[in-house]
Amino acid sequence: MTFPTQSVLALAATLARYAAVAVSVTLAVGCRGLPGAQGARFASLDQLATTPDAAGELIYDGAVYDPQRSAQQEPVFTYQRRVRAEGSRRVSTHLTRGPDDAALLSLTATHAPNYDFVDLTQVNRQNQVVGSARMRDEHHLAFERTRAGRTRTRIERVDVPVVVGPTLFGWALEHWDALSRGEVFELRFAVIDDARTYACELREVEAQAGTTVFSFAASSALVRASVPPMRLVFDTKTRKILRYEGRVPPMLARGKRLAPLDARVEYTFVAPAYR
Repeated sequence: MTFPTQSVLALAATLARYAAVAVSVTLAVGCRGLPGAQGARFASLDQLATTPDAAGELIYDGAVYDPQRSAQQEPVFTYQRRVRAEGSRRVSTHLTRGPDDAALLSLTATHAPNYDFVDLTQVNRQNQVVGSARMRDEHHLAFERTRAGRTRTRIERVDVPVVVGPTLFGWALEHWDALSRGEVFELRFAVIDDARTYACELREVEAQAGTTVFSFAASSALVRASVPPMRLVFDTKTRKILRYEGRVPPMLARGKRLAPLDARVEYTFVAPAYR
C-alpha cells in the first residue's frame, strides 16, 4: 500500500500547510548515488524470488484484483507475506509478483513482536526506487531513497507510532480491543518513494458477528481526495485478515503509463494465525 506521487502530494501539502505537521531536516538532496549498489538491490530481489523460504514462514498468499475490471478476472498481482525471527525482533517480508510470476517489489520490515516499527527496506523494479526508512531513536525517522542513481536522505521528527505496509495489519490486531471501544489512533505512514511520512487515523467502522472492519485514512482532506480511506476487513472470530481495499504499492499499466492502483486484495492463509 502506498500514497500518490510526490508531486501531487507536494501541491496538496502546500495548500493545506501540511508540512507544518512534521518537522524534518533534509540532509542531502540530489546527491550522486551508486548505480552498482542499486543494481545489487535488484539482484537481491531476484534472489528472494528464487529462494523465498529464506524470508521465513509463509503466512498467507494475497491475490490483488483491479476493481475496474469485471468480477470474473485473474489477479493483476500476487504477493506473499513471510516472517522470520531475528533475535527478539521479527522480520516481515512482502514479495509482489506480476501475472508472469516475475518479482516486481519487495518490502521488508523489522519490528518488535507487538509491531512497533524499527526499519523498512524497499526494492521496487516498477519505478526503479530502492531505499530504506529506519528509526534512529524514539522521535526521529531516517529515510534514504535512490532513483536513477541519485540518492536523497532525510530525517523527520515523529511523535506518534510509525507503521508501514508489512506492520499495519499487525498493529491493528495489537490494538483490536481499544479500537473496538471506539478509540482512534493517530499514526504516521512511512513512504519511501516520497522520503516522508503521512499523518493517518486508524479506527473501527464496522463490527458484525462475521467481520470487523477498520478504516485507515489520511488525516488531510486533500490527501484523502487522492488516496481514499483504506478498509481492513478481518474475520471477527479468528482475527485473520480476509480482505484489504485500497491503494497498493504496485502500479498498473493503463494505456502507455503506469497508474496508482486502488485494489481489492483477498487473502488465503497458510499459517494458523497472523503474525
